[in-house]
Amino acid sequence: MPARERVLRANSSDGTAASISPLAITTGAVFWAAIMTTPLMVVEWRFLPVRGLDNSLLWGAVLYLGVVATAGAFYLWNKGLSLVEAGTASVFFFLQPVVGENRAINTTAAPSP
Repeated sequence: MPARERVLRANSSDGTAASISPLAITTGAVFWAAIMTTPLMVVEWRFLPVRGLDNSLLWGAVLYLGVVATAGAFYLWNKGLSLVEAGTASVFFFLQPVVGENRAINTTAAPSP
């Protein structure tokens, strides 16, 4: 299928998942994840000792992990899935753990299982 036809179909307004932009999907997922995990965060902060919250380096690292490593990667994943057919996307979906394990083994000094 030509790229132009995929873009036209992805921008259709028929109410299917293809009509929702990857940015809207990512924004909604991150928003609801934050809403659902905030109560657990409050409980943890109440019962576990939390130190170092005045460290700007800590907040920078948390911001990087939240925005770049999580939301950015999630957006790119959704954008990629919106550009391929469902059958191709399903192959990539099931390859995620295999690629993740191989990257972990090859980039760390941890022994392989």
